[in-house]
Amino acid sequence: MSLKVTVVGGAGRMGRWIGKTLSRDFEVHITDKDIEGGEKVAEELGLTFHRDYTPVPSSDIVIVSVPIKVTGQVIGEVAPMMTEGSLLVDVTSVKEGPVEAMEKHLPKGVAAIGSHPLFGPDGTGFNDKNVVLVPVEEKGWLERTRSYIERDGGNVRVMSAEEHDRTMAVVQGASHLLLVLFGAILKDQKYRVGENSDLTTPTFRLLLRDLDRVLVQNPDLYASIQTHNRYVSEVHNEAIDRYKELGRLISDGDTESLSRFIEEIDSYVEEG
Repeated sequence: MSLKVTVVGGAGRMGRWIGKTLSRDFEVHITDKDIEGGEKVAEELGLTFHRDYTPVPSSDIVIVSVPIKVTGQVIGEVAPMMTEGSLLVDVTSVKEGPVEAMEKHLPKGVAAIGSHPLFGPDGTGFNDKNVVLVPVEEKGWLERTRSYIERDGGNVRVMSAEEHDRTMAVVQGASHLLLVLFGAILKDQKYRVGENSDLTTPTFRLLLRDLDRVLVQNPDLYASIQTHNRYVSEVHNEAIDRYKELGRLISDGDTESLSRFIEEIDSYVEEG
């Protein structure tokens, strides 16, 4: 018998990807405040759309795929409606907040796993994609979830919410900040990419490509990753200190120290 899955926020890009991917194997229902968008997604993918949380109590799995800033609130709304033996999952880029909400609102007998798909909502399936799983009350669901993703070609890493958020403060928080800063420099210096395409280097073009990947996404997502992960500010403050240190070396014309600084980073990166 096929499992019944409800995706809360199914009209969003990630919610749509989840619905499309899981509908290959499960009976998928979606719900969303965007009624027009939800109905359109359901029609395109052959799913069932609901205007409210009606399918939640009878679902085997409920997946919360909403903006980071309202994830805790939505978990608080749907968790009490779930039945014993079912599984609650979230897919946000920050894990401590959602996990705390799960621990607070989870009924007895209901399992919960925090998750973070480390990829954008393109294509279908988990093949060659990375996923983080954070067990809360897994009740046997962790291995089932992990096996499902891995059978589809995905890579799974299991860790705590704190470990995840500390890691993502670097992986996402720092990398996104640097790219946005690069974009701000282009704007402040009135540098026009289109007018100077014949004056670019490979490194510059790589930065432009990665900046474009950030800018084409929802800016609220990237802003929320910065502001809802409490470890990001710590990484940023350390980065500011480093930036000032580099600035002093450059202002002083200290080529030798700057070269040594770069060599030390190279040695660290080569160590893996």
